Amino acid sequence: MTVAVNNNGVAGVMVVERRADTGNACLVVDLSASVDGGKTFQVPQRVSSSICGNSSNDQMARRRFPTYGDYYGLVTTPDSRFRLMWPEMRGGTSVLLTTTAGISTR
Repeated sequence: MTVAVNNNGVAGVMVVERRADTGNACLVVDLSASVDGGKTFQVPQRVSSSICGNSSNDQMARRRFPTYGDYYGLVTTPDSRFRLMWPEMRGGTSVLLTTTAGISTR
């Protein structure tokens, strides 16, 4: 879990969990937020669900890098959006992905 607070006081939380339906071999990345100082959190929104290949390369990569590397990040941008960064397995290789997300304060 990674937390960042934007300049409007919104706390964004990036949660990375293993997918039970894949035998815990694949990860999902969700983003949730609190607009009331952490008293409540919005329903997490799916950011990414890693593609799980079953090739021998994919299986070896999962054994060597069970979390696809240690490259997770969440920061805020000047316009109050959140920028997420996470690794995924793509074709037997761990790659870094990034996206930005806005949080509704309504």
